[in-house]
Amino acid sequence: MDIKSIIGKYAIRHSLLLRNENTEQYYLLLGIVDVVEPDMQDFPADKRKMVCERSHNSSGRNPYNLYYTEDVITVSESFLKDTENAYNVDTATIQILSPDGFRLYPNSSNSFLPSFDDSNNLLRQMLPKRDCGCGVYVLRGNSATIDKLFKENRYLMVQLAELSCRYLHTDVGRYTNVLGNIYITHYHPEFRTVDWRVCPSLKGLLGKIKYRKEGGERYKCFATNTDRNGLILESSEVEFHTGERFVFIPFHTEIDQIDITIVDAEGQIVYTKEKMAFIRSISIGMRINSVNVALKGKDNNGNETTELIPKYSSIRSVIGEGGTQDNTFVADTKSFEQAEKELRFIFFDGDKDRKEDNLKKAHDVLMEIQNTANRRVIICDPYFGANELYHYVFPQSSLDVNVWILTSKNIDKTQAKALKEAQDKYNQITDSDKVACRVMRGKSDLHDRFLIVDDRVWSLGTSLNNFGERATSVALVPEESRKRIISKIEAWWFDKNITEDLGSYAAN
Repeated sequence: MDIKSIIGKYAIRHSLLLRNENTEQYYLLLGIVDVVEPDMQDFPADKRKMVCERSHNSSGRNPYNLYYTEDVITVSESFLKDTENAYNVDTATIQILSPDGFRLYPNSSNSFLPSFDDSNNLLRQMLPKRDCGCGVYVLRGNSATIDKLFKENRYLMVQLAELSCRYLHTDVGRYTNVLGNIYITHYHPEFRTVDWRVCPSLKGLLGKIKYRKEGGERYKCFATNTDRNGLILESSEVEFHTGERFVFIPFHTEIDQIDITIVDAEGQIVYTKEKMAFIRSISIGMRINSVNVALKGKDNNGNETTELIPKYSSIRSVIGEGGTQDNTFVADTKSFEQAEKELRFIFFDGDKDRKEDNLKKAHDVLMEIQNTANRRVIICDPYFGANELYHYVFPQSSLDVNVWILTSKNIDKTQAKALKEAQDKYNQITDSDKVACRVMRGKSDLHDRFLIVDDRVWSLGTSLNNFGERATSVALVPEESRKRIISKIEAWWFDKNITEDLGSYAAN
């Protein structure tokens, strides 16, 4: 879809602004222009009020402070052609912190993001949450000026985390490459989304289509059936037109995992979904109180007591395929070796005869996980010290990855000073400040050990100071639980009442 097609449409604009308190000039840190369609719940109305919020951590003593604004605009031709001069919020002219100006990126109208609950894409976490896919244009700026400014004014990261988490539902400070950019999201004017279900009797996949409006658009649907090992079993292609409420995709093979892409007549992607799986059976379990067992004893005063302990019997029924089998939800599971290969679950047996091999394997596994990072690594370990930093941070392959270390007062002052020296040494060698450490105050709320790489989370069975020496495991946390863990750890990190800087803890 050509970007000119959005001219004249309403858009909800989200802006993160930097204000120079001395000159009262505003600068753009991030702009998101969400072009909304009439069928959307938040389609702009005349009574929609503008939002303008200042960070709670702002101060008149600061040379700069951050603001979040939300307003409704009509996309104009001048806004697209001369964005640097046309980005005005209310009566204020917003200056672009980009000496090189903007360029359209990517230079294609076929950039597409699936619906928000179908993707772990970093952009998707920041952009508006919709139940449909969207096209994305990026006016990419040069963030070097912003990076320099934030390094000179560290408190700005706290303000950025507060405002972006509150209004954009993610800490954009984690993605330094987005600062300075303007993102324009737009949606297909006719096609919205599809609900899918398996039809065993017809041997295929049936989709119920939701449109925004009637039209004469023609669509092609490409579908691939793969097994859990990635082997392609079958591919299928069908066509349909706007107004057809259902689309049927025939498959001769048993449906396992489905990848689907739908394009319009111009070849523009309007829908995509990967690794769709379907429930084949549902197990319903009930417990029935069969008998109460009398348990006799004595209270604290020596008086005899009788406690009735209910005992239950279980009844289980299965609906769907495999209902006559004892084991429900039968799946073609991957082997233990496959899970290890994919870094989903690794078990170390603690065999004392193979201690050195286990220690090496444990180190190699964790380094393999960490070296997949593109943006950040967060290590949460209440016993993390200098040896662990030398052992697990210094060997990282990328110099561009930010490393956060969250430890606790389980390390004493001597250990804290050694860890601070190791941190400073790494940052000095790399000529950066990529490694930062904070310490949980008081009795630490942190017990389990976590390794966060970008937006994936692994749970570690024990601390890194002896990891692999005894029987332990590394387990990838399910996707639906990751955001909750990350949000909690980020809240601890930015809350000065819960954590303190390592240097402060070591010095006092």
